[in-house]
Amino acid sequence: MEKNPFGLWLKNERIKKGLSLRAFCKIVGKSPAYISKIERGLFPPPSEKTIINIAELFGENKQALALSIAQETGKPLWETATEVG
Repeated sequence: MEKNPFGLWLKNERIKKGLSLRAFCKIVGKSPAYISKIERGLFPPPSEKTIINIAELFGENKQALALSIAQETGKPLWETATEVG
């Protein structure tokens, strides 16, 4: 899987908020390895629940973020999302 806009957005927002990968992962309850793979485009976006938590943490509109992911992948969020870490 190539780098994806969601992964790049996630990393940029995390850095803008001054959060290290480990600190961010503690907040969202996911492993650093899992989030790092999303940021690098090795994994698709996480589950809808995790995306909602991330959107709330960053003060983003949940629906707009879900729509952006759907447009990025060409599939509805529930078909692209995964939950591993």
